[in-house]
Amino acid sequence: MDSKTLIVVLSLLIALNAAILLLLNRLHGEMPGPRDWACGAACITVGVMVATQHGGRFAFAAVAAGNWLVVAGYALIFIGVQRFCGLHPRAGTVLLIASLTVAPVLAMPDPDGDAVARGVLVGAVLGCFSIAIAATLASGGGVQRLTAGVFAINALMDFVYGAWVLATPAIGRGWATTVFLMWTIMLAFVTGAALALMISERLRDELDRQASHDPLTDLLNRRGFDLVADKLFSIRSRDMHPFSVLMIDLDHFKRVNDGHGHETGDRVLTHVARTLATHLRAEDVFARWGGEEFIVLMPNCDAEQAVEAAQRLRTALAQHPSTPRVTISIGIATSGGDEGLTGLKRRADGALYEAKAEGRDRAVAAGTATRAVVGSGGLG
Repeated sequence: MDSKTLIVVLSLLIALNAAILLLLNRLHGEMPGPRDWACGAACITVGVMVATQHGGRFAFAAVAAGNWLVVAGYALIFIGVQRFCGLHPRAGTVLLIASLTVAPVLAMPDPDGDAVARGVLVGAVLGCFSIAIAATLASGGGVQRLTAGVFAINALMDFVYGAWVLATPAIGRGWATTVFLMWTIMLAFVTGAALALMISERLRDELDRQASHDPLTDLLNRRGFDLVADKLFSIRSRDMHPFSVLMIDLDHFKRVNDGHGHETGDRVLTHVARTLATHLRAEDVFARWGGEEFIVLMPNCDAEQAVEAAQRLRTALAQHPSTPRVTISIGIATSGGDEGLTGLKRRADGALYEAKAEGRDRAVAAGTATRAVVGSGGLG
């Protein structure tokens, strides 16, 4: 297979990758990144075809335009990777820098005679973009990190090829070019598949998050809480550190919905969730248990610390009230012996029922007479 045939095959593969990425983007909404990757792949496809199939009076223009399109394609892939990773690149600045780096090609009017200098320059630019892409992806895990490795290898190949062309007599460059083009074809396969897998992995993570998080408050839901809590309890079975559970319920919340509407009720729930979350420890597991009820699992927290935490939450909500104002009742239970999570939640729920029966707006610890009432100045 000669070089021109390889280039045609490469272009078709890149075009196929672009089509797949556009299809994934269309099927799964406006995920940041795939559209830029697809546009970048399209630019590379057109650029390779234009730069290598040139001839006649427009040869110089074809070479210059083709090289610019290839570099712009790498720049767009870099922009897409940055956006996919949650960054906010300045697309215009990146494309301007890419354009300026290939500007010296305009000073190389001989399509054939200046091939070495042009190849070294463009190869170096592509290698730098590959390094930047690899560095961006390296912060992730799984397929994303493997893709970073592929781009890092590609950068090395770009630099090695440039050095080889620069140092090797013209008679030996054809072999190097063929190997480089074959590598690029393999890269098109690997990166296209890797980027598709990254999108699928991201979609799977988003689906898992949707299944384990409450859409209104963005807290864990009941399913997500149980998954995290079960893992923590498996650790506890080895080190025997105490756990406490707080069951929290908004007092008379039905009146808020009935008197002010469900939209106001949703705002109150969101406010309460945000306020309580800022007054919990980083290791605490906070979830919306259902309706107007929340739950907190507190690792390494004994009974006294749990009561203090409950008082802290009630005080925080009193100091940062919602509109309309609501109070909370809290049931507290602390693990003892070999008690499991189910028993701990059951006792905390029983304590919450006692707090409601005693008049609400208070905290009750299971198995004790401990109570905390807003405005009392302490526990009594």
